[in-house]
Amino acid sequence: MLLYGPAALHAQGVDGRLHYPLREASGRALILVFITRECPVCNEYAPEIERIYRTYRSKAMIALVFSDRYVTASTAKTHAGEFGLKGPALFLDPVGKLATACNVGVTPEAAVFSPGGKETYTGRIDDLFYSYGSHRDRATTHDLRRAIDATLAGDSVPKASGPPVGCAIETQ
Repeated sequence: MLLYGPAALHAQGVDGRLHYPLREASGRALILVFITRECPVCNEYAPEIERIYRTYRSKAMIALVFSDRYVTASTAKTHAGEFGLKGPALFLDPVGKLATACNVGVTPEAAVFSPGGKETYTGRIDDLFYSYGSHRDRATTHDLRRAIDATLAGDSVPKASGPPVGCAIETQ
């Protein structure tokens, strides 16, 4: 069977298998959070990403997508463990094909899909960082959580209230 459009989104998992996240979400929402190991902004967000996983795991499939040219399954698993990212599935996107398909260009940045497979949001996690290297004591606008809640409720999804801040994704 040939897949086209969002259903064709695929990534290599740390288990060595090719994964089709929208299919694997099985009627639940899908949240892809694009990260890199060396981006300090991504690493700062690790606790919030794990909190998002714990909050939404029963209603959505949540996966980390390592958009890092030199990442391996082993280094992705090690990084996730070192930063307390115990729950989300781990995918590899070394040349940025999945990032490009999801219109994501920065890490950390997220893409949210409805249970029906429609992309409802791409953007930042929250407003903690307002420029590279500059952040607030705590976030005041939780863009990703608002997008997930609206997606799950079937409501109109608000756009991110600002641009994502982090490290550029290298694509081929």
